[in-house]
Amino acid sequence: TRHGLFDEAEKFSRLAMDTDWTRGSAYRNLGSSLQGQKNLVGAAWALTEAMKADTSDPRAHGLLEKLVAANPLIGIQCPWVLQALVSETKAAPDLPLM
Repeated sequence: TRHGLFDEAEKFSRLAMDTDWTRGSAYRNLGSSLQGQKNLVGAAWALTEAMKADTSDPRAHGLLEKLVAANPLIGIQCPWVLQALVSETKAAPDLPLM
């Protein structure tokens, strides 16, 4: 099933994060898989972390913008999401919020 593919993608994304937690692509892929599983708060968190991990890659920012546009209540439920979209994020690798 389609949901099973998102579950599998989540597993591999988390494995990549365990290997190197500074990889923005791992967080970005995790965000996409969580969004596919309808875990919007988790997806928003992962995409926000992807933006912090790799400020030179605009894809996570674009995915987060689309997530918020399609689900405007996420900005009310999680105001840090809107802050992440408007704030400049640092590339300094500090510990992820896990």
